[in-house]
Amino acid sequence: MRHPGILSLALSLLAVPAAAQGSFDLGEITVFANRVETAADATGASVTVIGPEELAAAGDVALAAFLTRFAGVTVTQAGPPGAPATTFLRGAAGAYVKVLVDGIDVSDPSGTQVIFNMGLLRTSDIARIEIVRGSQSALYGGSAVGGVIAITTRQAREDGVRHRFGIEAGSRESALLSWGMTARGERGELAVSASRFVTAGFSAADARNGNTEADGLRDWRLSASGRFRASDSVTLGFAAFADRSRGEYDEGFPLGDGSPDERADVDSIGVRGFAEADLGATRHVFGLSRYRIERRYRESNGFGPADNTYTGERTALDYVGNWQATARLRLVWGADWQEERYDQAGTFGPLSADVRSAGLWGQLIAEPTDRLSIAATLRQDYHSAFGGFTTGRLAAAFRASEAVTLRAAVSNGFRAPSPFELYSFYGDPALEPEESRSAEIGAEWRLAGGARLAATAFLLDTRNLIDYDFATDRYANIPGRTERRGIEVEAALPLGERATLSFAYTFTDTRTAAGGRLPRVPRHEGSVTLDGRITDRLSGQLAVIGAADVVEGGAPLGDFAVVNASLRYRIDERTEAYVRVENLFDTHYQRVRGYGTPGFGLFAGLSAEF
Repeated sequence: MRHPGILSLALSLLAVPAAAQGSFDLGEITVFANRVETAADATGASVTVIGPEELAAAGDVALAAFLTRFAGVTVTQAGPPGAPATTFLRGAAGAYVKVLVDGIDVSDPSGTQVIFNMGLLRTSDIARIEIVRGSQSALYGGSAVGGVIAITTRQAREDGVRHRFGIEAGSRESALLSWGMTARGERGELAVSASRFVTAGFSAADARNGNTEADGLRDWRLSASGRFRASDSVTLGFAAFADRSRGEYDEGFPLGDGSPDERADVDSIGVRGFAEADLGATRHVFGLSRYRIERRYRESNGFGPADNTYTGERTALDYVGNWQATARLRLVWGADWQEERYDQAGTFGPLSADVRSAGLWGQLIAEPTDRLSIAATLRQDYHSAFGGFTTGRLAAAFRASEAVTLRAAVSNGFRAPSPFELYSFYGDPALEPEESRSAEIGAEWRLAGGARLAATAFLLDTRNLIDYDFATDRYANIPGRTERRGIEVEAALPLGERATLSFAYTFTDTRTAAGGRLPRVPRHEGSVTLDGRITDRLSGQLAVIGAADVVEGGAPLGDFAVVNASLRYRIDERTEAYVRVENLFDTHYQRVRGYGTPGFGLFAGLSAEF
């Protein structure tokens, strides 16, 4: 069932100064746009900062579902919870998006491309998300061409020991149990979170195509972080997580339920230790991280049974220093090194490869006047496969008045070929990196009564695309340019003292070197959200999320709009009960051709802090 009228209504609200609530609050501080704390109105980069209030109000359990509410972000998932979910920023797919969890790069070195599966994360232990759009290779190295998504888990916000408990159950035999503890004292703090999620799911292959067997998921996750002030000038800390996922999926040749069930077992672990030294005039942060992911797939398809295990490992060192030279001049610099390893074993045969890279960068942040902020960045990278690459970024923010801020940024970037693209049976060790250029210009208005409106025009071009060449049966650099052009709009409009109407919209026009369009990138995508306090204890949210004009395989994928709703009742200061509805009108749609998406779902939960 489709509701094109709802989508038309949602997109027509572009003319109303009404985006994701609080997502561009000028009072916010961004940490990742300049690799150092910066006021949001003093950076030329386009940044969305999301706090725990926005996460709680939306009620989404899956992070992949939540992120689709924001301008410039597209998430496509091939089936039910746990299935591969690819995040796009400004039309640039997952290999161009760097994802950090508590400073740990969680992209998978064992994939065909180095991509993070956003379908593995839930919102229960997340406290903050920063989305930095546009090429950030000058600050983060390769694979940050589309931007950076930085996730921070819950940390202690007050002294003493606090516990948080949550439980939810609902449609598709789904249940989520979560617990968290924070502790903060005079010299340090500690946070621990644990969650267990189970669901019978739905068919990965679209049920409308005759596939009726549901594909379920069982997932455990544990995360922890802490800081200890060893002296007045030195702080030591760590962050760590472990995740175990046991899911089912459907065979792909051809796509269908098939028999027996295909199984995906995914185990990942990440840990980072760091030391901060505050020497008065300068501040230094040293980090060491380790990430490992193992994926085992047991399947039976048109080529016969198969059992394969893929293991990706990353060891990384990073350093960031900064110096407030004068009241108007700040210098930030850093260096990083990493080694990525890929191993494969099973039916498809053994394979092992590794690559190393290192980078050195510097950034000057200046405020020539009270109204103007400029950041200039230069970076040199070295990669073991192809040698050196130089990137740069220039970003500026001009506070034209108390109500208006203008922004602009220009940068270049690169994506290094993955270990698989270089050294697999289908790889080519002579591959060169993809190159990119990115530019944006935008304005932000703070209107009377607390209303806000932001609009940004952007372009992102990539050259030397790495793709599979069927003529040679190998990966190759494809000549030509892939273009992405678009406009992002975010807005929020208070409706009296008890309600806020929020809006996010993205127009993205893409063109490949061959003259076609990029698959799975909507030309129009947006969300409209109404938040309201019905009484002092009861609040609710209604959200419409949709996309239009999407192609895959050279054919339209179909427009859609889904409606989600939630009600939250505060029992007392620390306890809240809620009900949420997913896909209220049971709309049928596809994000990936042939794969199913969730239908109507009803869920109820309880959260408490003590």
